[in-house]
Amino acid sequence: TPYRATPQAMQSSRNVFLLLVVALAGQVLLFDHIELWGRVVAYPYVIALLLLPSQYRVTAGLVVAFLLGLAVDLFASTPGLHAASCTLLAFVRPYLVGNLRTRFNHAEDVVPTLRNMGIGWTLQYTLILVGLHHAALFILASTPHPRLDVLLTQIVGSTLLTTAIILLIQLFVHAGHRER
Repeated sequence: TPYRATPQAMQSSRNVFLLLVVALAGQVLLFDHIELWGRVVAYPYVIALLLLPSQYRVTAGLVVAFLLGLAVDLFASTPGLHAASCTLLAFVRPYLVGNLRTRFNHAEDVVPTLRNMGIGWTLQYTLILVGLHHAALFILASTPHPRLDVLLTQIVGSTLLTTAIILLIQLFVHAGHRER
């Protein structure tokens, strides 16, 4: 039998697409122009990958992550750095979602928002995945001769800034409703 999209699947696909477009636009139009202390940069566009539904197919997540990263690379003139970092994030994400303690059954399809998961889980989830993304991004960007002090400042500072922005976005955007 041919695949027939259910109304819920179509709505979910529209939500994912809208989230990707808004995240990309925010990154390109706003956050690409903000740099603190010459080293700390925010990349909150990864929120689009963090908020994919928990039951989103792994291969679809990898493709979405690669394309989102590639789009950022095109605007930022960073050949493949964001694509590689986003793909790594998408590869690790399902294992992290499955291994972090949660109040939801793993069979449920939950959007891992601050509102749904709570501050402790969301902070842990966001810090790990953003830190991994930023570590890959800055290590790839700093080759062949990285300065360890600069690299660590970039990774830690940018991870903390990006995580704070992502949590603030979730506080303001998802304040009035609970997603499932």
